[in-house]
Amino acid sequence: MQFRTRHRLAVALAATALCASAPAFADDGFEEGSVDSTAAADNYPLGYAARPLTMPRGMVRVTFDLNVLRLDLGGFGSDAVVSLNWGAAIAPAKNLELGFSRYRMGAFPGINSIDVLGLGASGLITAVVSPTGDFGDIPFYARYQVLQSVVDIALEFRVRFPTLTEWGLAWAVPVRIHAGDVVAFDTGLDLALDGPSNANVFSIGIPFDITGNINENFFLKAQTGVSLPGINEDPTVTIVPLGFGLGGSAEIGRGMLDAFLNFRFPIFAAFAQNQSEVTTEIWSLIFGLNFYTPVLF
Repeated sequence: MQFRTRHRLAVALAATALCASAPAFADDGFEEGSVDSTAAADNYPLGYAARPLTMPRGMVRVTFDLNVLRLDLGGFGSDAVVSLNWGAAIAPAKNLELGFSRYRMGAFPGINSIDVLGLGASGLITAVVSPTGDFGDIPFYARYQVLQSVVDIALEFRVRFPTLTEWGLAWAVPVRIHAGDVVAFDTGLDLALDGPSNANVFSIGIPFDITGNINENFFLKAQTGVSLPGINEDPTVTIVPLGFGLGGSAEIGRGMLDAFLNFRFPIFAAFAQNQSEVTTEIWSLIFGLNFYTPVLF
């Protein structure tokens, strides 16, 4: 009962914060798009690889994903953690994006321990439906894009509210490199602290994702990188994930919709001291939907 009360209170506060942030900037003229139309595709690229790291001012994104994580329990067999996750984000000012969501452009699914500790159950509203029913964690992020050109750079701060696991904090510098409008390379630096009260896990992650648009409506993605979950522990383990994805984007009225499928081995290769191991028994499958509103203010 305590978890339910805390979860409902956090959801109510989150929804109030997102809605309240819009009026404070409503008096400013819209500067993001090159046309007068407020339709989503006129202000934010339909092609996934062409998008910057933040939405244009006045846009709202609503996200949903179904996450299946298969765990290898050794001699106890295997099990699957299935969760349903809803999130929301808003761009209340130019280059600024705030969200209660685990989805972030160029950084989904996340590479660091703060993103995987909850076993995929993370969102403004989230529910673990298997193997047992439970609530997931609530993530909040603030991202400010400091450079938008051939190379996009942003500063990011994240908090994980512990409605399932424990507190988590993260600081990141996402970087997106564009090769025209059809290919994007996503990388950067991600620093995470799980359990800040006793600093039990400090992690570093460097993602490396490649996204390519077949045409404006369809895209493919390959994901890897390097993660050091617990650099304050001995021995230090280095993890290399491996994932693949595909998706499509379409205009829905004056809004826009993404649908995508992602398959990943979150611990594909692990290295510690003179040992190494490849693990394919642990994998995740994600089906996601993102809806983008027209520019609202």
